[in-house]
Amino acid sequence: MATAMRVGVLTVSDSCADGTAVDTSGPNLCALLRSSGLAIQPEIHTALVRDERDDIAVTLKQWADQDGLRLILTTGGTGLAPRDATLLVIEREAPAIAQLMLIKSLEITPLAALSRARSGVRGKTLIVNLPGSKKASAECFQFILPILGHALDLIAGHAKQVKQTHAVLAQHPPLEPVPAEQSSATGPSAAGHSHAIAATQQQQQPQQHQHAHHHHSCDHHTDRFASDVSDDWKTLKSADPAQVARRQRHSPFPLFSVEEAQRIVQHEAAALLENLPLVELSLVDQQPSILLGHVCAKAVIAATPIPAFRASVKDGYAVLAADGEGVFAVVGGIAAGDAKLPAPLQSGQIARITTGAALPEGADAVVQVEDTELVEATADGQTELRVRILKRASGPGQDVRAVGSDIAVGECVLDVNSVIGPAELGLLASVGVTKVTAFAKPTMGILSTGNEVVSIDTATPLGPNQIRDSNRITLLAAAAEAGLHAKDFGIIQDDFEVMALRIKQVLNEVDVLVTTGGVSMGEKDLLKPVLDSLGATLHFGRVYMKPGKPTTLFTVKHNGRSKLIFGLPGNPVSALVTFHLYVVPSMRQMARSPHPNAPIVRAELAFPLRLDTRPEYHRVTLTYNHHKGKFVAASTGSQCSSRLLSVRSANGLLILPPRTTALADLPVGYEVDAMLLGHVL
Repeated sequence: MATAMRVGVLTVSDSCADGTAVDTSGPNLCALLRSSGLAIQPEIHTALVRDERDDIAVTLKQWADQDGLRLILTTGGTGLAPRDATLLVIEREAPAIAQLMLIKSLEITPLAALSRARSGVRGKTLIVNLPGSKKASAECFQFILPILGHALDLIAGHAKQVKQTHAVLAQHPPLEPVPAEQSSATGPSAAGHSHAIAATQQQQQPQQHQHAHHHHSCDHHTDRFASDVSDDWKTLKSADPAQVARRQRHSPFPLFSVEEAQRIVQHEAAALLENLPLVELSLVDQQPSILLGHVCAKAVIAATPIPAFRASVKDGYAVLAADGEGVFAVVGGIAAGDAKLPAPLQSGQIARITTGAALPEGADAVVQVEDTELVEATADGQTELRVRILKRASGPGQDVRAVGSDIAVGECVLDVNSVIGPAELGLLASVGVTKVTAFAKPTMGILSTGNEVVSIDTATPLGPNQIRDSNRITLLAAAAEAGLHAKDFGIIQDDFEVMALRIKQVLNEVDVLVTTGGVSMGEKDLLKPVLDSLGATLHFGRVYMKPGKPTTLFTVKHNGRSKLIFGLPGNPVSALVTFHLYVVPSMRQMARSPHPNAPIVRAELAFPLRLDTRPEYHRVTLTYNHHKGKFVAASTGSQCSSRLLSVRSANGLLILPPRTTALADLPVGYEVDAMLLGHVL
């Protein structure tokens, strides 16, 4: 097994160094390195320096000459801005690496020509200069990732691995991705999600539908990828579904990586934001369950203070702090909500008071009941006459909530983009706000397809080749659990005309359509040609993952409004996994959620695991081990995509890289990334 190498990420930015901007590119590159499949040590060297030659040179020389890093990625300092400084410490330039990034980027935008990125070698360290923006640096990293392992082998003098790579390059690659014979730079720290097939097989990589944004923040996105699809898809679109013998026998759709498919979904979901209006929510007329999860569109400002009166923090006695200790006359009692207060307190007097009650005039402190003792009371015990204060108040204001101490008049109670949860509803109620302007949640329709699928409420026994529709109820429940607005549109049969008509009807009512089934290679898998007949734009038709390879994304203009259409696989587990990976984040994004993606944590394996040839999302039960201070993952058993038992009790998905010769099996105790799907036990 290969030895894990030391790597580093250097951010070069004046604005980040000055604190006027936040470095997002550096941390993102660290995450990409961890999930790349490269054999790296867990601890990645990081630094942030100004765009000054000396600062850059000192750090790079230290890392390369003293610390023994084998790979250094720098982000920033590649453009034509006056203070940008190029890489100056390399000893042997590797211009083709920078040229590869440039060529790929120029396919998207001519602005990539403004880059002055350089790459090269210092000693046994490969140094690659990437753009400064998070998106551009990530994309350029993906461009060069397939050749990094071989480059590092060459620099390190790993003759055996270099020879193996050259031997494989002499062979014709297969049509589909196969287990990668990766270089020795791929190894035991490939714990994250990797799509890094070795350079020897880079022609088998999933289609990289990249969008380069090198020195600006504007997005560029290709409307369709039809030009990238083989002629088979053009034939498939015009084929007669009834001509079974002439159907395609190999998929015409390029394979996209999960990360690229997610970026496309994110881009297309952003384009739908203008479709969603603002809504006025009512705390009086609507149930809390309807209000939860909405995002504020307008700030809520307090018109009244909280508390609106001086309130006691404890049960005890309202006093004049200056009176100190001694025996005092009790002039009455005040409970929370009392409409009438005692007369203003005079020196030598105290008033009994409960938590939350208003202090009478003259009182400026509260002494808790534990610091008092009864001296005299009426014979019936119902009235206190005199009480001794055993411990004097520390000063005015002791155990008193001042007017506006919680919320002052004019204070922002909920800011724009605040997510409304239980606490936020309580906060709005406390300041007397019963209406709030929020961004509308998108509406999603869920539709099952298939002649074999029957509704779960069917009274008759299942016929030959029939199955109950488990997908629809599963996805409706998953949507509800995620706080999404979903509608049930039943089951549609595998008939071209019927399917086209039903989809048009559903699109009248929803912003997003989610279908299950009908997206693979069967003769009755009609969704793609049906949607094409409706003028929909296909963005991807296959994703390099397990489960969920046939996952499909279309967009369509319907009645003048853009709609998203997700074609999820028909296998129940595939449908649920891809629902969490693509549908849930897009719905949250369209609802303006500031955090649309599920949290990712590191988890220790409680079971040995054999990696698949594709990146896999393994269903697990995650628990938090307080003794170890980490999450522990237990498998749910067989991961067959039709086996719903594999998602029973699952609250997480392990994000696993594809199997390679260097990394095929993960032992107990190995740590990987895991996506949280539910409550952790």
